[in-house]
Amino acid sequence: RRWMSRLRGMLGPLAQTVGGAGEVLTRRNRLLVEDFPAGKFVTMLLAVLNPTNRELTFSSAGHLRPLLVDEQGARFLESERGMPLGLGTGEFSESRVQLSKNSRLVFYSDGITEATGLSDEEYGAERMRDHVLRPEATAESILADVRSFANGQGLQDDATVIFVRA
Repeated sequence: RRWMSRLRGMLGPLAQTVGGAGEVLTRRNRLLVEDFPAGKFVTMLLAVLNPTNRELTFSSAGHLRPLLVDEQGARFLESERGMPLGLGTGEFSESRVQLSKNSRLVFYSDGITEATGLSDEEYGAERMRDHVLRPEATAESILADVRSFANGQGLQDDATVIFVRA
């Protein structure tokens, strides 16, 4: 937790002084490689939304792909999945997507997709995608569905969902 607090504290000022999401992750990673103990790393997806033109720019440091739901259905956004922060130096690329009006974007942690039921089957990305296709789906309904799937076993990892409506 101490490392995550330090990472959060460093991202805010850095994000305000440099260009895009890829550059922020590249600079943050350089600092973490020097600072993190050996074997420690962080996955992250940094996204910047321009609400005026509904353009999303994002960069991934080993994190799961965002899920976009629009009039065409649900699809995981493709991006170059960079290495997790803290493992080694390198640059991070950016991906851009134009969001249509009334589209929904879902960011999530692996605690959602890797939650297991009694049979040790994972909840999985496809099950989440199917749930998000429902018009009434929300971050709270995804979490409730994951907990129900886990049959009261509790979630073994952090389970985070961020739901953005364009």
